[in-house]
Formats: sequence, structure tokens, C-alpha cells
Amino acid sequence: MIKALSYKLTEYLMHKKIIKDEFEIYKYGFELIISYSIGCIVILMLSVILKTFYAAVIYLLSFYFLRKYTGGYHCKTYFTCNFSFILIYIIYSYLCRMYNANIYTYILYAIAFIFIWILAPCDHENKILNEAEIKKYGGISKLLLIIYSCILICFYWLVPKYIISMQLTLIIIAILLILGKIERGVEKNV
Repeated sequence: MIKALSYKLTEYLMHKKIIKDEFEIYKYGFELIISYSIGCIVILMLSVILKTFYAAVIYLLSFYFLRKYTGGYHCKTYFTCNFSFILIYIIYSYLCRMYNANIYTYILYAIAFIFIWILAPCDHENKILNEAEIKKYGGISKLLLIIYSCILICFYWLVPKYIISMQLTLIIIAILLILGKIERGVEKNV
């Protein structure tokens, strides 16, 4: 469905001469936008049902900005990607409700921070990074980590109930980055 819709949209824009070349690049870009939009809409609907709207916003914004530059594990199909994205959100939402920020979550956050600082970025088969991009994305990842941590510190003083949401999101991103590095290491050795 996503591929067919992206194909039709790209075809329509080419027919209207809004885009001229690189059909496959535009089609792939629309696939990513549509897939991410579906996941976001489902998560936002779930967040209303679960009464975790603000945690969902933290999750989605963090994923969008951090994962864009850190990279990490990527599923092979849009269905498994969205299913995993939503399932991870449900688990995250449950954990946000069950736990409060404490010394253990701060330690896990610090470990996640260190892993992302050291390992980011992680490319994947659809987005192979050259040396310049690795350096650029690594620098942006580090800057975003610092900004993220400053926001977390502000939340500590202003809105402490959302600290666990931020901590868990960064921990999830670190886990996906580690899994991505493992996957890419296996692929490169095959």
C-alpha cells in the first residue's frame, strides 16, 4: 500500500512537472514520509486512549530528531517498521506509567548517552554514509545529545514527571543504535 501510494504520488508530480528527474529517489522519500506518518498517527491515537499524550510527543520528537542523525536498527519492511515502532511505544508508555525517575534510570540514561556518543552514527543499506557524512552526523548527534540533556535538566526543575519519558526514549534509541551496529557488522562481514 505504501509503495503503491508513493508510486502514484511521484507519478502525479512528474506528470504535473513539479518534479523532473530521479523518480526512484522521490518515490523512496514519499515511502518514508507516508510510513512515518502512519506510525505517528497511530501512536498519537493510542496516546489519547492511554492518556499519555505528552509522553508520546516526547517519544516522537526525540525519535525524529535523534534517530535521523544517530541511525540504528532498521526493519526490512514498512509493516514491520511501523509494527515495531508502535509496539516499542506501547512498552515505553507502560514503563513511563510504572516507573519514576530514580538513580537507576539516571545511570541507564548515562550509559545510553555514552553509547550514542561513541557509536553514532550508524548507517544502513538504504543510506550508506561516506566519511564526511559520518563526521557530520556524528557531530550533529553529539550536539543533539547535549541539547537533549540540557532539556532533561530543565525538565528536572520545571516538569519532573516527564523526565522518565525522556530517559526511556534515549535508552530505546541507544538500544536501536547498538542493534543497528551489530546488524551492519554482520552484513559487512557476509
